[in-house]
Amino acid sequence: MKHPLLYSALNLPAFSFVRCVLVLALGEGGGKCSPLPCLHSMLHFVNVPCRDLFTCLVFLDLPVMLGLTGIVAFFNIPLLFLCPDSPRYLLIQKNNEEKARRALRMLRNKVDVENEIEELQKEAKYEIHEKSMTIYSLLKNHSLRRQVITVVILLGGQQFSGIIGCYFYLEKIYRSLLSEESHIFYMNLSVTSWLLVVASIMICLVDYVGRRFLLLLGFLICSVACVLLTLTLELQIMESRVIYLSAVFIIAMLTGYMLGPAIITYLVTLEIFLQSSRATAFTLGGIVNWVTRCIAAVIILRLEPLTGPYNLLILWPLCMVTFIYISAVVPETAGMTFLEIRQSMEFQANEDKEQRDRESDS
Repeated sequence: MKHPLLYSALNLPAFSFVRCVLVLALGEGGGKCSPLPCLHSMLHFVNVPCRDLFTCLVFLDLPVMLGLTGIVAFFNIPLLFLCPDSPRYLLIQKNNEEKARRALRMLRNKVDVENEIEELQKEAKYEIHEKSMTIYSLLKNHSLRRQVITVVILLGGQQFSGIIGCYFYLEKIYRSLLSEESHIFYMNLSVTSWLLVVASIMICLVDYVGRRFLLLLGFLICSVACVLLTLTLELQIMESRVIYLSAVFIIAMLTGYMLGPAIITYLVTLEIFLQSSRATAFTLGGIVNWVTRCIAAVIILRLEPLTGPYNLLILWPLCMVTFIYISAVVPETAGMTFLEIRQSMEFQANEDKEQRDRESDS
């Protein structure tokens, strides 16, 4: 590896599960894609980890390893012709109820889909003024301000959770523990497999324990592991055996990141917006995600020679701010329709406004 931060590419198999999770969770929640038993979702579920595990096992140079995923994507193109357009897109944005009904029948594999059609019609009436939503109009919209702030804090906090610093020290710890290159490969393969197991368990439990609980648990684990990792990295100068604790805390941080920040942040972003504003919200979230990722990487790279492992604590307060914001503001969205989530957030925002008004009057 030319740089320690490139070591994060070796764990791409686990974190690419985000796409798979969105497909499965949306299917269960009456979203854009098919339900869990549908062939299209299952193909995507099996394809992503198998493809990425293959690239990890080959363990070629980084450009070749990333290029192999393009070969699999090429063979996936014909499968796209088997998938219909999104029923939500067809009914809400194209106003084509008949095509939406046919798409739902194909995805649900049943004839009676009138309950879902009614739900989509209610959602279409509720967001009639949001049909052409740009990033600028999204930022100006007062009714969506809480959702926008939530997206910025969640996807910014994802990168400020300490994961960039975790990757920075990952290879150093592996090389301190293991002398041979082959041992490092098997260590990385074991950690990646463990993260895939965690992601699989999380997919099965996300509708039972709730999105909010997993987010809180993930950010809490990342926060605690970040502090403990800083201490062990500093103490291992005096006691070499402390390196084993550093390895444990690194794996704990990766596990916490997988439980919440890596995946559930995108799922919550998807659920708190309705159809017409969802794509714009994802665009905004992507911009925030990449900008904060660059900021976190620059901070780690520039300050590590000056502060040593204490640079991990520079972004730690932002991780705690994200944790506090989730506990205070982000609602539990499991088992709710998109329309119910929107109404719940608007009700909460109105209550907070009334409380502020009462406090200002008194």
